[in-house]
Amino acid sequence: MTIKRKIIRTLLFVLTIACFTQTASSQGSIFGQVTNFDLTVPANGEISFVGFIKGTDDEIRIESVDGAGYDNGFWLDDFQNYVGESSGDQFDYLFFNTSNNSGFHLSGQIPSNSFQQEDVPLSSINWPEPPLAFSGFFDTDSSIVLSWAADGNLNYHVYRRISGSSGSFFRIDNPGGVITGTGVAGSSFKDTTVSSQFSYDYLVISKDAQNLFSPHSNIITVTYSAYCCQLRGDLDNSGEINIADLSFLIRYLFKNGEEPQCFGNADVAISGEINIVDLTHFITYFFKDGPPLPDC
Repeated sequence: MTIKRKIIRTLLFVLTIACFTQTASSQGSIFGQVTNFDLTVPANGEISFVGFIKGTDDEIRIESVDGAGYDNGFWLDDFQNYVGESSGDQFDYLFFNTSNNSGFHLSGQIPSNSFQQEDVPLSSINWPEPPLAFSGFFDTDSSIVLSWAADGNLNYHVYRRISGSSGSFFRIDNPGGVITGTGVAGSSFKDTTVSSQFSYDYLVISKDAQNLFSPHSNIITVTYSAYCCQLRGDLDNSGEINIADLSFLIRYLFKNGEEPQCFGNADVAISGEINIVDLTHFITYFFKDGPPLPDC
């Protein structure tokens, strides 16, 4: 492929992403070519990156957020999608190719020009293992508990955004964004700052003693539902448990029915979720002489 064709292809990629994102803007954008250490082009799905500015990770951007992307050897991000960015601010991007254990740390200053090119030559690198088995659920105190398989030699930075925004993630275990500061040392984190107005997306990044970051975890989404429990099994708040509550649960699970007003009433399996397991408990209770539903 000639240099001219590469430039045309890159600009088409940049313009395509900009057209399909409401917040993207040309001013202050950055893009470049990504190559493996053997000069081959990483396939789509192999590249992930984490970007942050001003030397803090209180706000991070990844390859799937609005205004950013990777496609067949070319990457892009638009700095105007950050909160409070300015030309001249320091930027850092950490690139990872998990298929061949290569990476690259791109550092510089936010440009004032449009579409500044910054190429990414990947090389072999030893990064910490990313968090595995990442999951989340609601606890009985209306907080969200996040958990993952932890390594005792690592600590973890936890990030959140409002679900559906498709924008940046913001650090919640240390909102000041001190990169070199200790993150979460164990395998779980309790988010007590959630609101009943929102659902949330979360991701976690590992960090080792040399302050090296891992690729980010998978993204999970947790929908808020205030936990209360008045009468376990009384989904329709009638004051008693009967077939109407079973019908309520079926409509909620399978027919986009009304959400239970009291989460704990519906969580008859006491799992922190409302799902098919609760329906099984109900059916066993009503029709198979199963044990009574647990008390609140």
